[in-house]
Amino acid sequence: MEMVYARVWGGKKIYAFGNAYRQHYWVKYHVDRFFDDLDDAIEAIINEKEGK
Repeated sequence: MEMVYARVWGGKKIYAFGNAYRQHYWVKYHVDRFFDDLDDAIEAIINEKEGK
């Protein structure tokens, strides 16, 4: 299951499944603000978890 995250004000993170990205404006807004697209956001999570 795909998951994305975006950094928001105050250093907090939003964790949301891809379905939420498609259905909820505020999730899409923050993902699009920090990443080019959903794939870039997912790649960023993988890299962060692997310590890259």
